Amino acid sequence: TVRELRGERCLGIEDDISSKKQIVVSRSFGERVSNLETLKPIVSNFAVRAAEKLRHERQKCSQVSVFVRTSPFNKNKPQHTGMKTIELFTPTNDTRDILIAAKKGLLPIFRSGYDYAKAGIILNRFSDEQTKQYSLFKDPNEPKEDTKLMKYIDQMNNYETQVYYASQNTKRWSPMKQNMTSPKYTTNWYELPKVN
Repeated sequence: TVRELRGERCLGIEDDISSKKQIVVSRSFGERVSNLETLKPIVSNFAVRAAEKLRHERQKCSQVSVFVRTSPFNKNKPQHTGMKTIELFTPTNDTRDILIAAKKGLLPIFRSGYDYAKAGIILNRFSDEQTKQYSLFKDPNEPKEDTKLMKYIDQMNNYETQVYYASQNTKRWSPMKQNMTSPKYTTNWYELPKVN
């Protein structure tokens, strides 16, 4: 506005930033994925990233949703969209619990014979990290939540060391097509313009 251009502050800085209500990690694939063995590690990568974001928000979730879909733009191929929501007995931000839920959600929605173009993980029903809520029905064989372990893994992943879970894709496989991106002159030494 004119008042702001004259240097007058019209809106104050918000100190109270509300916490997120949902975390979504999803990508469209550059190459279509048609088999479960290729899709599992991709969804596992998304689940690990979603759990990291959840811990960064200092939250726990009690609902994990997994979705897959084919490209709606390819009318010549059969179409399929699947989504499965897994309710957790106790809220968690432990990556192992979220990975187990993601695997449980992916298996019933996957259909062979379809070329999937996108997949993702959605975390819902958040509660504060400090809140302890127990359930009588929790499976005793499920992994126990270990906040110290998750903290150490997050610290290691923030630096040069990468800790992967067995179900993750450890190769540098990018699900997105990035052949049309603009050069990264300011962030990548190898893409600096050359002057003769």
